[in-house]
Amino acid sequence: MKIIKLLEKIKKNILGLDRISYLMIGVILLSFLVRIAYLFYNPVRGWDESVYLNLGSDLAHNPLLYSLINSGWNDFIPSTDFIYSWPNIGFRPPVLPYTLAILSYFKLNFIISILIPIISTWSVYLVFVLGKNLFNKRVGLISAIFFALLPINIYTSQKIWVDSVVAFFILLSFNSFWQGFEVGNKRQKLLFGLYLALALLTRYTAMWIAPVFLLYFLFRDKSLNFLKDKYLWLAVLIFFLVIIPWLIYGYVFYGQPLGGFIHGLQAANYYGGIQEWSYYLSRSWRIFTILGLGFIIALFYLIINKEYQRRQVYLLLIWGIFFSVMVMAMPHKEDRYILLVGPVVCIIVAYIIDKVKNRFYLQYTIIILFIVALSYTSYQAFKIEYVIEKDKSSICLTQGFNYINTKLPGSASIISQQSPVIYYYTKRNILPYPEIWSISNLENIINYNRASQSVYIFYTSYDSVLGPYVHGDLEQNYAKVFECSIDYGFATVYNYK
Repeated sequence: MKIIKLLEKIKKNILGLDRISYLMIGVILLSFLVRIAYLFYNPVRGWDESVYLNLGSDLAHNPLLYSLINSGWNDFIPSTDFIYSWPNIGFRPPVLPYTLAILSYFKLNFIISILIPIISTWSVYLVFVLGKNLFNKRVGLISAIFFALLPINIYTSQKIWVDSVVAFFILLSFNSFWQGFEVGNKRQKLLFGLYLALALLTRYTAMWIAPVFLLYFLFRDKSLNFLKDKYLWLAVLIFFLVIIPWLIYGYVFYGQPLGGFIHGLQAANYYGGIQEWSYYLSRSWRIFTILGLGFIIALFYLIINKEYQRRQVYLLLIWGIFFSVMVMAMPHKEDRYILLVGPVVCIIVAYIIDKVKNRFYLQYTIIILFIVALSYTSYQAFKIEYVIEKDKSSICLTQGFNYINTKLPGSASIISQQSPVIYYYTKRNILPYPEIWSISNLENIINYNRASQSVYIFYTSYDSVLGPYVHGDLEQNYAKVFECSIDYGFATVYNYK
């Protein structure tokens, strides 16, 4: 009887689905397969990825030590204030590292490699749910297809970065917010506080999302009546209860509860240089491709038809506009930082497309045009990244890893400009290059930190920020024990005696 009931339940839940639900299952499967396929072209984990993987491994052994002290590697943290420099690493929020730590502790390394594709695919489903809840199932399906094929979303989903993870929690936050404070689901009101806190502890820039909800309440109520909702205050309480451990961490390691957040703010000023405020506008096609044009057309439609007065619409517009302004104000900008605007663009464009009368299959033609444009742009982006990842520098870098792992003693210390990357692949004690290059400064670092009788210097063209004169200094002063040189790519290992 139990088997019969189970089969009837499966039949009801699977065979009873409507056409849109079946299509959405296909979108989810295709989204996951695309993201898994992208994993196979990436031969080397970059700086940020290596940092999170190393930190997760360290936390698996000592979960209460969120620090680089005695770790054997370094995340470049320049600061004139000792508190906000090495070994403190609070500028890296804790959710992703601790997630990796749990997986590492239970030896689930195979899940680590596909964790971000899984989360990114889940986010595609959450875009469907949000579009469905705000408008209808058709809007949800179209927006999910667009988000699944969005070039910047595909790119970030095959890297062990926080971008896909924070997008996941932000989408959970907006879904719970709408279901809680518009539909009236009390449980979702409480979950809203939880998800928003987890988003903040995944990436500090999620704090720029919090004002969106306040602005929405003010637009909706034209008063402060929303403050009378006790579940709103319970959500706020849950938010602070979730971040309390991180506030305690800040007090212990920085001397003040907000230490980690302050460190994150400082880090934003010295990593990666400064870009113009118009950075994202000039790269909009690379990031959003045809959806950027569709979004501009959609805005004109919303203004002309006064659709912006609808609650669903102005919630999305406040989200997209406010976050865009804040991310454009950041000193350092990268394409992936604007990913959180992606769901807004996809849903708004899908909403307008859903309004197109399907004469002569016009609506289907528009959707197919967008899908083809998104797919083509994503493929072109893949080709560019494939060339970058498969270049000669990466080949020599991996050969250098192999030499270190097979030829050098396990107790050897390595001097390298790619500290977290080299440590991830070799698990050797890694010392950083001096901030101001000179042979004497290099030898001071070696003599001050020397923990073994054998020290080697690993120099590579991979993501090199040091000029060729550094290579010349090493050639003149130290014995070369390994060299790989393929066209412009090279890697060398020198023995320091």
